[in-house]
Amino acid sequence: MICVREIKVFFLFWACLCCSACSPFKTEFTSHFHIYSTVNQESMVSIKDNLEGYYANIVPRYFPKGIDYPLSIFYFKNQTEAQNGIKAAGLDGDFAYYRGLYFGDVRAIYTYRMENNGEVQGWGTLFHEITHHLITLNYRNQPRWFSEGLSAFLGEYSRINKDGRLNLGRPNPWRAEILNDNIKKGMPIDIGHMMSLSNEAFDKWQPGKSFSWSLFFWIYSQGKLEAYLRNVRQKGYGVNVLEDTVAMPAAEINRALDLFISNAVIPMVSRKNTGMNKGVDPFLL
Repeated sequence: MICVREIKVFFLFWACLCCSACSPFKTEFTSHFHIYSTVNQESMVSIKDNLEGYYANIVPRYFPKGIDYPLSIFYFKNQTEAQNGIKAAGLDGDFAYYRGLYFGDVRAIYTYRMENNGEVQGWGTLFHEITHHLITLNYRNQPRWFSEGLSAFLGEYSRINKDGRLNLGRPNPWRAEILNDNIKKGMPIDIGHMMSLSNEAFDKWQPGKSFSWSLFFWIYSQGKLEAYLRNVRQKGYGVNVLEDTVAMPAAEINRALDLFISNAVIPMVSRKNTGMNKGVDPFLL
């Protein structure tokens, strides 16, 4: 029996395929992803291999429940094509503000390769949005700080090494610069404040996603990320769950995080324009 979700995804695909602004889609199907893209076929193989490589590294290590029905990936050559694509599919979203969009109700991700200004995206956007889907499958009523922070840490600037392993904890100069600018303006390092924010308030807090990224980066640096995620699934998102996981009170966590940001995160800003962290795959140019 075909479920309603499958029908919705089917019509999303054909809505984009029939859009005059879009090139014909090429496809790659795996057990976890149905990829529809306007890039060349050689690039499609690279997309498929990187998506499956990312998935194999984080499931079940960080997510015990994997993808039981393939997630649809709509990957466009450029920003304008992507905007036309979601418009044709009747979806809401503005690629002037986002590089990738995850639509949980239809299990679909829309993103693109080339910015209108000519900048090329790395793998981070796709990995980030896939992580949102896995979080939805594994965590109930997750707050925005949790979903955005974990997706940013696991996905952004991550690389699949030649041996197939995921290289986590790579420099993220974009997030580091946002944190640096806000700390200079007096932003306190306070996990309790962040965790107390409503989803709406968190989205309006400019450094929010970068601060939550730094928290997950710190937890990972302590060797506690798997334990923390397991505890969250069992006990919820309260500050006390993190305190119990790392065996520190909140005030001590704040001090340790402040030191980590100063010593490990802020120095990443100097790499912003070096090209060291673009994550560009030559097959996708």
